[in-house]
Amino acid sequence: MGVSVGLLFFCVGVVLLQTVVSQDRIPIVSRRQRTDINKPGEEVFADPSSFSCGNISDGTRFACGSCTNVMICNYQKQAVGSYDCSSIDPANPYCEDGKCTNETDCKIKSDLCPATDKFYPVPNNCSEAVYCGTDYVATTYTSPSPSYMFDIATQSWVFRKTPADCFQINCATAANMNKFFAYKPNPQLYVYCGTSGPLTFQCDDNNVYNESTKRCEFGCIKEGKFPIAGEPTKFYSCLVGPNGTLQKFEESCPIGTEFNPDPAVLRCVIKLAGSG
Repeated sequence: MGVSVGLLFFCVGVVLLQTVVSQDRIPIVSRRQRTDINKPGEEVFADPSSFSCGNISDGTRFACGSCTNVMICNYQKQAVGSYDCSSIDPANPYCEDGKCTNETDCKIKSDLCPATDKFYPVPNNCSEAVYCGTDYVATTYTSPSPSYMFDIATQSWVFRKTPADCFQINCATAANMNKFFAYKPNPQLYVYCGTSGPLTFQCDDNNVYNESTKRCEFGCIKEGKFPIAGEPTKFYSCLVGPNGTLQKFEESCPIGTEFNPDPAVLRCVIKLAGSG
């Protein structure tokens, strides 16, 4: 009897442990997208110049400032204020004809999308992410709880263990305006704080953004050996250091050999005749 009870408690403990562990990471559930009424292959993007008080009819004092923003206009057709639809009613996040609605045909390419078909961070809110579709149109997603944040590596929500885990870039402060910042959780991404808000950029593969030199440079994103552009007899080695972080070492091939960048090789091989 005692063995049976002990086994029961053990099984229950395992189930509870699995449940807790499984909550360390939550997949991002894609929302059902509204069917596009445009003809196949015919993309219709919003013209940014159409978001203006100058285009409204006489007597109207509301206009769309963007696909999700409403502008307040005076009778002289000048913008005097604005608000985001989602801040008024999350169920009606879009702007159509100066009014907030839950449906829209408005499409505009997002500056938070450096590439397509992937989730990317919202720089000023680690509990949000945008999915960048094939047309660079962003769909915003919010974590199921403030205790979770977006993890670009796993493309999911992960549990925030400490406040320091949440990396954010506040482009609303004057000190950050007109500056580039590396996105520390994945420095292959970098953000420019412009007057219209953050713009996300992405370095090439195996490159990270260096805030000191203000350019993309080779960086150790994973362990292994990597070629050095323009240096056929040299290569980078990325090894895990004593503190658990990846460290970069520049190495040279023995005389008479050169580094083969083929992903299936990645080592020094005998120089071929005429290869220089």
